Amino acid sequence: MKHSTILCIVLMALTLSGCDFFRKIAGRPTSAQLEEKKIEIQAKEAEIAAMNAELARIDAERRRVADSLAYMDSIVLSVREVAFASRHKGYADSSQEGFTYVVIGTFNQRTNAELLQKKAEGSGYDACIIRFGNGKNSVGILLPDDPKKAYGILLALKGETFCPADVWLLVPQSRGLEQNDAMNQDSTDL
Repeated sequence: MKHSTILCIVLMALTLSGCDFFRKIAGRPTSAQLEEKKIEIQAKEAEIAAMNAELARIDAERRRVADSLAYMDSIVLSVREVAFASRHKGYADSSQEGFTYVVIGTFNQRTNAELLQKKAEGSGYDACIIRFGNGKNSVGILLPDDPKKAYGILLALKGETFCPADVWLLVPQSRGLEQNDAMNQDSTDL
């Protein structure tokens, strides 16, 4: 009977307390402690996933900036020179400040500039006459801020019959470029 009483007590202990009783006696974590650890691990995994997503976003932004810089370099290398309006004594019309243009011609006579502007507009380009403080009239094709689109326009322009080989970029001073850093900057007046 003694053995049956001990057996009954052991069975009741197992039934009432489960494995946690024996785990506690053995110095092992209980199911509640295991559940807490499981929740902590899931929280850490979610945190790591969020960090990985942020790193992927930052890497995509870095690649986008690198691509934009590569396109801008391609644009600058595809033209004869980069110039600023200050080189021509500034803009006569301040509404054109802040835009980047591919200048396809510069004239003393406004009528000549108007003829070239009509040819460019007839081919579907956003052409305008840029008047400078030195009296020159340039015909410029407005470039969008998106470097890929700007590069596409420049490549298309190179194939046009009205576009000379010696086009140049008119870049606003506010773009962060220094005048002495502009490519092939020469002191000749157009």
